[in-house]
Amino acid sequence: MKDCRECKLFAGIDEKALSGLRSVLGAFERSFGKGEVIINQGDNTDKLGVVTEGSIEAIRFSANGNGTLISALGRGEVFADFLAADDTAQSPVSIIAGDRCRVMLIPFGGLFARDTGFDEEKRIILSNLVAIYAEKYFLLMDRLICISSPTIRGKIVKYLTLMHGKTGTAIFEVPFDREGLARYLNVDRSALSRELSKMKNDGLIEYYKSSFRIIDKSLLRDG
Repeated sequence: MKDCRECKLFAGIDEKALSGLRSVLGAFERSFGKGEVIINQGDNTDKLGVVTEGSIEAIRFSANGNGTLISALGRGEVFADFLAADDTAQSPVSIIAGDRCRVMLIPFGGLFARDTGFDEEKRIILSNLVAIYAEKYFLLMDRLICISSPTIRGKIVKYLTLMHGKTGTAIFEVPFDREGLARYLNVDRSALSRELSKMKNDGLIEYYKSSFRIIDKSLLRDG
């Protein structure tokens, strides 16, 4: 489990204990190629996952097959945690390998098993899991705030305002390329690029690739 030492789920647990936790929890690892499905939309599972290599994406597919990116997760991040907590629930998204990846799957019930040792470590994991739930809740609220705007410009303004507030710097990086940002905001990529160009020409923002600067400070109030 050494690849998971930086994962928030295992924060506060030393490396020696992490090695023993694998067998106690019944954890195992699997590899996936880019585009392979880890969990299908509509499936249920009793295992939460940790990305140990590469990245994954959570995508919601409509009846006509169109997919909307819900989230993208990288190394050390946790997925299917809410789903595993209720193993009868159907997944609202498909979990797909964003590129070649490796994940660790951990039976949720193992965290509550008695007389298996590592009780303190399991208590720490459960405490960390609650913190992860809280973090995901606020990230979801951030996205809902952005996509709730009826216009593309409004979505952009809300997103850049949020990112500016998180960094507190004049120039800040966003964690997406244009395709990723379009999917996050649930807009067409070409339309997003056109609107960004208009905002730049209007003297509202400056940008280079994933770096942005808000020129017109009134946008911060509008956002």
